[in-house]
Amino acid sequence: GAFVAPPNSDLTTIALGRYIRLIGANSALDALYETRIVLEGFNARLAAQRATDEQIQEMERFVDKMRENIDSHEIWTETDLDFHILVAKAPNNPFQALLLEPLVGQLREVISDGFAKQGATHTGLSAHIELLQCIKNHDPEGAYQTMVNHLINSAMTVKESLLEKPNV
Repeated sequence: GAFVAPPNSDLTTIALGRYIRLIGANSALDALYETRIVLEGFNARLAAQRATDEQIQEMERFVDKMRENIDSHEIWTETDLDFHILVAKAPNNPFQALLLEPLVGQLREVISDGFAKQGATHTGLSAHIELLQCIKNHDPEGAYQTMVNHLINSAMTVKESLLEKPNV
Protein backbone atom coordinates (compact mmCIF):
# COMPACT_ATOMS: atom_id res chain seq x y z
CA GLY A 1 0.00 0.00 0.00
CA ALA A 2 0.81 3.65 0.04
CA PHE A 3 2.86 5.23 2.78
CA VAL A 4 4.00 8.71 3.66
CA ALA A 5 7.73 9.25 3.93
CA PRO A 6 9.47 12.31 5.28
CA PRO A 7 10.79 14.56 2.52
CA ASN A 8 14.39 14.07 1.52
CA SER A 9 16.63 15.55 -1.10
CA ASP A 10 17.67 12.36 -2.94
CA LEU A 11 15.64 12.93 -6.12
CA THR A 12 16.65 16.57 -6.30
CA THR A 13 20.29 15.59 -5.84
CA ILE A 14 20.05 13.13 -8.74
CA ALA A 15 18.33 15.67 -10.99
CA LEU A 16 20.86 18.38 -10.11
CA GLY A 17 23.72 15.97 -10.85
CA ARG A 18 22.26 15.20 -14.28
CA TYR A 19 21.86 18.90 -15.03
CA ILE A 20 25.44 19.67 -14.01
CA ARG A 21 26.76 16.81 -16.17
CA LEU A 22 24.67 18.15 -19.06
CA ILE A 23 25.97 21.73 -18.89
CA GLY A 24 29.41 20.84 -17.55
CA ALA A 25 30.87 21.34 -14.10
CA ASN A 26 32.83 24.44 -15.09
CA SER A 27 29.70 26.16 -16.41
CA ALA A 28 27.79 25.24 -13.27
CA LEU A 29 30.47 26.33 -10.80
CA ASP A 30 29.55 30.02 -10.68
CA ALA A 31 25.86 29.21 -10.39
CA LEU A 32 26.50 26.64 -7.64
CA TYR A 33 28.53 29.10 -5.59
CA GLU A 34 26.08 31.93 -6.14
CA THR A 35 23.31 29.69 -4.84
CA ARG A 36 25.45 28.59 -1.90
CA ILE A 37 26.14 32.21 -0.97
CA VAL A 38 22.41 33.00 -0.95
CA LEU A 39 21.44 29.90 1.04
CA GLU A 40 24.41 29.49 3.33
CA GLY A 41 24.89 33.17 4.10
CA PHE A 42 21.33 33.33 5.37
CA ASN A 43 21.72 29.95 7.12
CA ALA A 44 24.74 31.29 8.99
CA ARG A 45 22.85 34.43 10.01
CA LEU A 46 19.94 32.36 11.36
CA ALA A 47 22.27 29.84 13.01
CA ALA A 48 23.83 32.68 15.02
CA GLN A 49 20.36 33.59 16.22
CA ARG A 50 18.86 30.14 16.77
CA ALA A 51 21.51 27.43 17.21
CA THR A 52 21.10 25.35 20.34
CA ASP A 53 23.96 24.65 22.73
CA GLU A 54 23.97 21.06 21.46
CA GLN A 55 24.28 22.18 17.83
CA ILE A 56 27.12 24.53 18.74
CA GLN A 57 28.89 21.69 20.56
CA GLU A 58 28.50 19.51 17.47
CA MET A 59 29.93 22.30 15.30
CA GLU A 60 32.89 22.45 17.68
CA ARG A 61 33.39 18.69 17.27
CA PHE A 62 33.37 19.08 13.48
CA VAL A 63 35.93 21.90 13.65
CA ASP A 64 38.12 19.76 15.94
CA LYS A 65 37.81 16.84 13.52
CA MET A 66 38.77 19.10 10.61
CA ARG A 67 41.81 20.34 12.55
CA GLU A 68 42.85 16.77 13.43
CA ASN A 69 42.43 15.57 9.84
CA ILE A 70 43.72 18.57 7.93
CA ASP A 71 45.83 16.31 5.71
CA SER A 72 43.19 13.62 5.15
CA HIS A 73 41.37 14.36 1.90
CA GLU A 74 38.34 12.12 2.51
CA ILE A 75 37.77 12.91 6.19
CA TRP A 76 38.29 16.65 5.64
CA THR A 77 35.77 16.76 2.78
CA GLU A 78 33.06 14.84 4.63
CA THR A 79 33.54 16.85 7.82
CA ASP A 80 33.46 20.13 5.90
CA LEU A 81 30.17 19.15 4.29
CA ASP A 82 28.77 17.90 7.61
CA PHE A 83 29.60 21.27 9.17
CA HIS A 84 27.80 23.17 6.42
CA ILE A 85 24.73 20.93 6.70
CA LEU A 86 24.68 21.41 10.47
CA VAL A 87 24.78 25.20 9.99
CA ALA A 88 21.78 24.77 7.65
CA LYS A 89 19.96 22.70 10.28
CA ALA A 90 20.73 25.10 13.14
CA PRO A 91 17.95 27.57 12.22
CA ASN A 92 15.55 24.68 12.95
CA ASN A 93 13.76 25.28 9.68
CA PRO A 94 13.58 21.94 7.82
CA PHE A 95 13.59 23.62 4.42
CA GLN A 96 17.00 25.23 4.94
CA ALA A 97 18.86 21.92 5.07
CA LEU A 98 16.54 20.30 2.51
CA LEU A 99 17.46 23.01 -0.01
CA LEU A 100 21.19 22.76 0.68
CA GLU A 101 21.56 18.97 0.72
CA PRO A 102 21.17 18.54 -3.07
CA LEU A 103 23.96 21.06 -3.60
CA VAL A 104 26.14 19.25 -1.08
CA GLY A 105 25.87 16.08 -3.14
CA GLN A 106 27.44 17.96 -6.01
CA LEU A 107 30.01 19.68 -3.81
CA ARG A 108 32.02 16.62 -2.83
CA GLU A 109 34.06 16.76 -6.02
CA VAL A 110 34.33 20.55 -5.86
CA ILE A 111 35.71 20.41 -2.31
CA SER A 112 38.05 17.63 -3.37
CA ASP A 113 39.37 19.84 -6.17
CA GLY A 114 39.89 22.70 -3.72
CA PHE A 115 41.62 20.39 -1.25
CA ALA A 116 44.44 19.89 -3.74
CA LYS A 117 45.31 23.60 -3.65
CA GLN A 118 48.26 24.43 -1.37
CA GLY A 119 47.06 25.95 1.90
CA ALA A 120 43.36 25.61 1.08
CA THR A 121 42.52 23.42 4.07
CA HIS A 122 44.24 25.80 6.49
CA THR A 123 42.32 28.73 5.01
CA GLY A 124 39.09 26.72 5.17
CA LEU A 125 39.72 25.70 8.76
CA SER A 126 40.31 29.33 9.76
CA ALA A 127 37.01 30.32 8.14
CA HIS A 128 35.14 27.54 9.97
CA ILE A 129 36.70 28.58 13.29
CA GLU A 130 35.71 32.22 12.69
CA LEU A 131 32.18 31.23 11.67
CA LEU A 132 31.79 29.02 14.74
CA GLN A 133 32.91 31.92 16.94
CA CYS A 134 30.30 34.21 15.36
CA ILE A 135 27.58 31.60 15.92
CA LYS A 136 28.69 31.07 19.53
CA ASN A 137 28.66 34.85 20.08
CA HIS A 138 25.20 35.14 18.53
CA ASP A 139 26.59 37.56 15.93
CA PRO A 140 24.29 37.14 12.89
CA GLU A 141 25.97 39.77 10.71
CA GLY A 142 29.44 38.45 11.50
CA ALA A 143 28.28 34.90 10.74
CA TYR A 144 26.73 36.03 7.46
CA GLN A 145 29.82 37.94 6.32
CA THR A 146 32.19 35.16 7.40
CA MET A 147 30.20 32.56 5.44
CA VAL A 148 29.99 34.75 2.33
CA ASN A 149 33.73 35.49 2.44
CA HIS A 150 34.47 31.79 2.99
CA LEU A 151 32.39 30.78 -0.03
CA ILE A 152 33.89 33.48 -2.27
CA ASN A 153 37.36 32.30 -1.26
CA SER A 154 36.36 28.67 -1.79
CA ALA A 155 35.03 29.42 -5.28
CA MET A 156 38.29 31.13 -6.25
CA THR A 157 40.33 28.25 -4.84
CA VAL A 158 38.31 25.67 -6.75
CA LYS A 159 38.54 27.65 -10.01
CA GLU A 160 42.31 27.95 -9.61
CA SER A 161 42.67 24.23 -8.93
CA LEU A 162 40.52 23.40 -11.97
CA LEU A 163 42.71 25.60 -14.17
CA GLU A 164 45.75 23.67 -12.95
CA LYS A 165 44.19 20.29 -13.80
CA PRO A 166 45.21 18.82 -17.14
CA ASN A 167 42.48 18.48 -19.79
CA VAL A 168 40.08 20.91 -18.15
